[in-house]
Amino acid sequence: MQTDTTGRCALRRADAVPLGAWSGNKWPVLSSLGCFPPSIIYRDLRLILRVFLPFCLGYFLSYLYRVVNAVIFRDLVEELSLPAITLGLLTAAYFVTFALAQLPLGLVLDRFGPRRVNAALIAVAALGAYLFSIGTTAMELTIARGLIGLGCSAALMASIKAFIVWFPLSQQPVLTGWLLAIGGLGAMAGTAPVEWLAGTIGWRHMFAGLTGVTLLVGFVLIVVVPERKAIEAPESFGKLIDGLRYVLTDSYFWAIALMAICAQGAGISLQTLWVAPWLRDVLGIPRGEASLYLLAMNGSLVAGFLLFGQLTDRLTRFGIGPERLLVIGVIAEAISLLVLASGWHAVAIAAWIVLHLSVGVSPITYALLSRRFAKLLTGRTATSANMCVFVAAFAYQFAIGAVLDTRPAGGGYAEAGYAMAFAAIAALQLAALAWFWHRVGSSRALTQQPGTIG
Repeated sequence: MQTDTTGRCALRRADAVPLGAWSGNKWPVLSSLGCFPPSIIYRDLRLILRVFLPFCLGYFLSYLYRVVNAVIFRDLVEELSLPAITLGLLTAAYFVTFALAQLPLGLVLDRFGPRRVNAALIAVAALGAYLFSIGTTAMELTIARGLIGLGCSAALMASIKAFIVWFPLSQQPVLTGWLLAIGGLGAMAGTAPVEWLAGTIGWRHMFAGLTGVTLLVGFVLIVVVPERKAIEAPESFGKLIDGLRYVLTDSYFWAIALMAICAQGAGISLQTLWVAPWLRDVLGIPRGEASLYLLAMNGSLVAGFLLFGQLTDRLTRFGIGPERLLVIGVIAEAISLLVLASGWHAVAIAAWIVLHLSVGVSPITYALLSRRFAKLLTGRTATSANMCVFVAAFAYQFAIGAVLDTRPAGGGYAEAGYAMAFAAIAALQLAALAWFWHRVGSSRALTQQPGTIG
């Protein structure tokens, strides 16, 4: 078979493994997700310092920006008199621009490389942070929040692209797992530490400080990260579009994207805003104590990213492949939401912990996609999946605000509104799971060529 890059066969990895066929030693490094293997630590220490860590700094900031409104939402509501739907829209503006950037981002990542693209966009995030610090209306803050989302839109995908360029394929799952765990640390930094800082210097001065930190990270990316010369000539714009079309018409891609939406979309929308109001309105937890609960929940997110890699390897020994672990993670999220909707307050915090933990299954989706498609498509593949996730996150976050406004309560939102929203999300997740399992639950369906699953 010809392997010319213009042919469709060249756009699929030569060593691609059907989704239902992952077993045995196909995922050896996933067992090391809790720690870097010696080959990475000793042989590639320079790459860790010059490639891995700088990109992780960007993703750390991206996650901090993503969750910070969950802590300062009271300040925003009190200062601007925001209804729930406006608060949801303001916070979700991050996801709108983030999602809209993903498809063009995939093209420019594959064309110009992750270093330059990520550094340029991080400068946009710094501008958004500065504008957020001086904004005085809901519209101004929404625009600023949108710029932050646009600036952070490459943080994860540029990192994955850089890792694929600089590190062996076998090391991708462990690197992605650690990257997401470090992002989880950013989420933790956006809880109690942000609460303390905002209470000490005010949320506006805090965002002014974040502006400088963000510019510093962009500077590190430009100065520290090396530029790898392309072995092949850059693709033309037409070839870039053809590659994107190939990804978006592949049924395998959509099967995995659906699970990414279920595993991440709802979890992100709740984690980045609505958990904190729920703690206030349903359990009556005061602000300072709530930030500690958020810290613990985001700690479970970090643990989930590290845990699921090891769990994947152990389960494959019993014939349970990674796609089944994805299903288990989404089921855990749905059950957690149903428990929260039921009003069973005694186990509510545990349900939130389980929900955050189960989001840690998401690195498997990116690892599966990186194994499926050729290296020249990695930017377009990853950003297309990410677009799906963040469109879903925006939809969830905005819809929850709309539902809460239908059940107003004095000084907050009614528990019945939260219950209605959470039950609806769980129902959507279970329906998506039923479709996924019906269509791709068997290995036979995914041994077909890309684009052939009816």
